[in-house]
Amino acid sequence: MQDPSQPESFTSSGDLAFWYSAAKIYSIDERPGAKPTTFLDMDHTGFYAADSSYFYYMDFDQFMLWRLPLAGDQPASAILPARTYALSGDSIYGIDAVDNYHAIVLEQAPKAGGAWQRIRALGAGSVGNTLQIVGDRYFLESSSIVAATEPASGEFQVLTGSISSDNPPVRVLETSVASSGQARPWIGTAQNLYWTDGSAIYSRAVSP
Repeated sequence: MQDPSQPESFTSSGDLAFWYSAAKIYSIDERPGAKPTTFLDMDHTGFYAADSSYFYYMDFDQFMLWRLPLAGDQPASAILPARTYALSGDSIYGIDAVDNYHAIVLEQAPKAGGAWQRIRALGAGSVGNTLQIVGDRYFLESSSIVAATEPASGEFQVLTGSISSDNPPVRVLETSVASSGQARPWIGTAQNLYWTDGSAIYSRAVSP
C-alpha cells in the first residue's frame, strides 16, 4: 500500500501506477489479478511523474531529478537539479526560489536533461510542493508572503497563469494548510480549480 505520509509519491502513466512504500517504489498494471512488483529498490525518493516512456523521481539524498525508462532496458540517469516540477510535451517545467527564498521563478528544461532555463519571474512567494501544467496554463502552490522577509504562517495559495504570456500569475485560492501541516489537496483544469478541506470539494472558475 502507498505510504500515507507521502501523498506526493504516487503517479500513473497509461495502464501503470507507481507508488512509494517501505523504502521501495512499486508498480502495478490494470490487468485483472495483477499484483504489485518492485519497480525501483531505492529509499529517500519522492515527487513522482511518468510519461509514455520514462518514470521521473526526485532523489532526496543527492537532491537531483532522475528518470528511468519504463522498459527497464537502461539504468536511471540524473538529468537536472531537483525542483518542484511537472511534465508537459517534450519539456519539464520547474519552480525555483530566489531572493533568499521569498520570490519564485518559472523554469523550463528538456526532458532529456541539461540545464534549467528561466522563463519568467512570478513574484513574491515561496515554493510549494505542487506544480501542474494544463495545456498553456500553469498552476503552482506557494506560501503567502505578508512582508518582504516574512512568509505567512499556516497559509498557502494557488497561483495560475499562461506559460506563453508575460502577465503575472493570478491568485485563485488562498487558505490555511491542513492539520498535518501540508497544503490542502487541489487540482486544476482548463476551466476550474478544485480543492477540498477534508469535508467537501469546492471549485472556482479560472479566467481564460
